Amino acid sequence: MSARKLHISPALSLPQDFQTSTLVVYGGKGMGKTNLGSVLVEELAAAGLRFSVLDPMGVWWGLRHSEDGKGPGIAVLILGGIHGDIPIEPTAGAVVADLVVDEDVSVVIDISRRPDGTMWSIGERVRFVTDYAKRLYQRQGEKRRPLMQVIDEAARFIPQVLRKGEEQVAACMGAVAVLVEEGRNVGVGVSLITQRSA
Repeated sequence: MSARKLHISPALSLPQDFQTSTLVVYGGKGMGKTNLGSVLVEELAAAGLRFSVLDPMGVWWGLRHSEDGKGPGIAVLILGGIHGDIPIEPTAGAVVADLVVDEDVSVVIDISRRPDGTMWSIGERVRFVTDYAKRLYQRQGEKRRPLMQVIDEAARFIPQVLRKGEEQVAACMGAVAVLVEEGRNVGVGVSLITQRSA
């Protein structure tokens, strides 16, 4: 019996090993980028495959609900944000990566705001993603359990142009680049969702 395909649309089905591939979803505001990403992770969940979503917008918690909002969606642990099961801090990137690697659960990591609604700063988000990406790559090398890592609004963490004095952004860009370029070797696929083509 063949493995279940990931049905992204009536015209597009992907093999399960796509979980460790690289994907770039590019388009303007409101063009359906996050919707395509959510279809991808719903299909991964239906096939029993793990994923993790870095969510700087605070919108991915909706995966828990059906399309009409009246029924259940998919089982996912939500870390951080106002809908989170467990609050997280900007300094917890490495700890969250350990959880992602060690636990048999798919997660949404909401780095948009704290439980009281206070927004994380751009610097806090960049720090978290830097620590998370470094640790995820390191730990996946130990475990090698396949994982699709989705990064929404990816251009915030891997910009086209680095300005003078943006050492933390440069470190973040380097950590994410390692995941994208070498992740498949340790069982990590990366889906970058962005409005910026570069």
